[in-house]
Amino acid sequence: MTSETYTDFGVRTIHGAYWMLIIMALLAANTVVVYGVRMHEVYRAALAGVWVVGVTIGTVSALKRLATLEKSEATKFAFEHVMIEPILGFVPLILLWLP
Repeated sequence: MTSETYTDFGVRTIHGAYWMLIIMALLAANTVVVYGVRMHEVYRAALAGVWVVGVTIGTVSALKRLATLEKSEATKFAFEHVMIEPILGFVPLILLWLP
């Protein structure tokens, strides 16, 4: 493990975490749009879109705070938990609404 990595497996750096977040947020947003168009449920799709934006903002905020902290075992633990936030926020939405 180098000084820039937070874990030994998976997404290891803050930069990688941002990329994973972008990919997952785009996939979730596309799923929400397709669901809204196909099912004609605009309000439900809009609520899901707000959810995607909220999870994205929360994760970006946590990653910014984490990047400013001194690296220790606690920050490595916090990084692992920050990486779980988009997974738990987006994956159920994507799996439930995939056309």
